[in-house]
Order: sequence, then C-alpha cells, then structure tokens
Amino acid sequence: MRRLTTSLLTAAALLAGTVMLASPASAHHADVDGTAACGDRPGTYVVTWRVRNWNAGSADNRATVTSSSRDVVPVGTGFADDETKSFTETVTTSDPLTLTVAMRWQNGYEASGSGRVPGFPACAPTVTPVTPVAPGVTPVRGCDTTGSLVLADTEGVSYALTEGDGRSGPWTVVATAASGYVIAPGAPAVFTGDLGAIERCAVPAEPTVSGPTCTTAAHVVLPTVEGVSYTTAPGSDGTTVVTATALPGYALVGTTRWTYELAPAAPATCAPGPEPGAPVTPTTPTTPTTPTTPVAPGTPATPVVHQPAPAAVHQPAAPVAPASAALPATGLNAGTGLAALFGVLLLAGGLTLLRGGQRGGHRRDHRLN
Repeated sequence: MRRLTTSLLTAAALLAGTVMLASPASAHHADVDGTAACGDRPGTYVVTWRVRNWNAGSADNRATVTSSSRDVVPVGTGFADDETKSFTETVTTSDPLTLTVAMRWQNGYEASGSGRVPGFPACAPTVTPVTPVAPGVTPVRGCDTTGSLVLADTEGVSYALTEGDGRSGPWTVVATAASGYVIAPGAPAVFTGDLGAIERCAVPAEPTVSGPTCTTAAHVVLPTVEGVSYTTAPGSDGTTVVTATALPGYALVGTTRWTYELAPAAPATCAPGPEPGAPVTPTTPTTPTTPTTPVAPGTPATPVVHQPAPAAVHQPAAPVAPASAALPATGLNAGTGLAALFGVLLLAGGLTLLRGGQRGGHRRDHRLN
C-alpha cells in the first residue's frame, strides 16, 4: 500500500511538471482568419484579415508582430492583451489565400499563427463610371515651330486621335470606356481644338534708294525676298512709306516698315551744254561702202572661128551740095531737106564702120592662121 501511494505521488508530480512546461505555449499564440467579399470594381475582392493576440488570462501580456507573410499586416504592429485587429486588402484573384503572422511577447516568448480565406463569393458583374479628361494642348507658337497633343492617362478610359496629326491644324480626340467601365452621365467623350498653322520664318530685307540724277528724282528700289511682299504708299508729310507683308505660309521676323524722303531731280548736276546762239558745225555724213559682189568662176569660153565676110558692094556717095549753095526749087520745105541730108550722113557712117569691121576680121583671121 505504501509503495502504491508513492507511485501515485510520483506520477502526479510528473503530470504537474508537464502542464507547467506546456502552459506558456498554449497561453501565447496568434489567432488568424480571413473572409472575402465582392469589390467595387469588376473582378476584384476585398479580403479582411483578423489577427488576435490570444492568451490564457495573463494580466499583462502585450505582443509585437515580428514577421508577416503578406504586406497587409505590417511588421512592428503591437497588440495589447487579448486584442484583435483587422487588416483589409483588395485582390484580383480567387485562388486560396493564407496569412501567417509571428509575434513576440513581453516575456520573450515567440510564436506564430496562420489563417486562410475559406472561399470567395460569386460577384455579380458591375460597371464603374469614369470621367474622361481632355488632352494637354500646346499650340503652334511662332514660325518654324509645331504644336503638340498629350493624351490623358485615365483608369478605365482609352483615348484615340481621330482627326489631325497632333502637330498642327484641327484635331479631335475620342474617349472610350474600357470593359467594366462606363462614361459617367454628362461627362464629355469627344474633345476638339486647333493647334494652329505651321508657318516658315521670313526676314524682310530693307529697300534701297536710287538717285536722284540731274533729270530724274530719287526712287525706292524694292528687294526680292522669299515669302515677303512689298508695297509703297505716299506718307502724310510728303514721304514714301514701304510696308512688308507675309505671303501665305510665312510669318515675318524683323522690321516691316520703312519711311523715306525722296529728293527731286538735280538739274544743276547735269553737264553744261553749248551756249545759246552758238553755230553748230554739222557733221559730214559718211558715205556707206558698197559691198563687193563676189564673182562666181565662169565656164571656159569655146573658141570662135571667124569666117571671111563677103565683100561689100560699095555704093557711090551722093554728092553733097555746098552749104552756101542755094537748094534747087523742088517744092520741098527746109525740114524735109535736112532730114534727107541726115539720112545720107548716117548711111555714110554705116559704110565706114562696115569697112573697118572687115579689115579687123581679116587681121584676126591672120592671127588665128
């Protein structure tokens, strides 16, 4: 009997020691559990984690989080005795989720606890209203520059440039809601504007003044410059005003208006002329030279053979009456007589020429023979 009693006391002592050793582990731990609900946006879930500093009724047993498997529970978070805290995160997956949290208590004891989301609800499709934003606009500023458009970055909205090149001229941007989103009532979905025209720079050159001379007044000489047009007009004070304007597609840079006082003609500067009344020696005109006509080479002449001419029959010359002798009375007037006399003289001259031709022909025939 005494031996049995001793054995029972020994077993009781061992059991009490075991309980004392195990009590710290059971009295200090982290309770973790999670639940999921449908999110405000399509395809999202809101997960709420509850973490409790569980103890066995200790009077003062505060704990601090030393590690966490998810960022939703920050390391360093403190818990009072038996305190429960909630942590919320939004996820886009329905896969199983687990959270493990490790704590350290004031007495140096460390322990961890884990929990999981048991399931995700079946959420009805929802749409989120969105408000499109107008693009950023930089218009063309001055010549040789371009404008620009910067499309906005809005969640649930896509933008498209449907008119223009985004550098110059009119433009149109259309906003479209993405899947699960809708353009909010009254919100604009189309934006329009004009960036302005691109123009080339042109620098007007200054006109110059020519003259005056002794016979003409001074006048303005307009330059030629690409993209520039010049006009002249009389000023209110007798001056001449020149204005430069830009041609289409150009913009002017620099001075565009000039005013000139143009001097009249200066006769005093002309060279002096001849004195009034002084005789002027006429200039003898030069006779133009007649050009020489070139002579074309001729064809060689064919030799001519002269045949002796037949002997001429000599007629006796009519007797010539002396000039002082009186004409016989024939019944003819003086004019008729003179005509007859002239005919006789012509006949005599013809005979003399004929004899000379025959003698010359004979001489030529002798030279040919």
